[in-house]
Amino acid sequence: MSAHTVYVFFDPQCPHCGHLWQAAMPLLPRLKFVWAPVSLLGAKSLPQGAALLQATNPVEAMTAHEASLLAGQGGTTASANVPADVEAAIQGNTRLLNRLGAEAVPFIVARHAVSGQ
Repeated sequence: MSAHTVYVFFDPQCPHCGHLWQAAMPLLPRLKFVWAPVSLLGAKSLPQGAALLQATNPVEAMTAHEASLLAGQGGTTASANVPADVEAAIQGNTRLLNRLGAEAVPFIVARHAVSGQ
């Protein structure tokens, strides 16, 4: 696994995030991605983010979700009943995204490989 970690704040309803997910796959041997769901773009964002966080195989679930979203099918079908701890995690991600001054998703945070900044 790579020593370089890339954090990606994404909304499950964001098609640009879906394209980034697909484009990032070839980079997995060199980078570690941490995908943090946020809830910005609509009522489906929170339950879909929760479903992805709770998935037995998150990579498989995210790949299927993004394929469905990009095909115009709306993404993963998710229950509106989100466990409180999972909802709190997504809300925390959303607050952090706002504190970072982000105005859109996907929002990427990483250290420069050479300078460490």
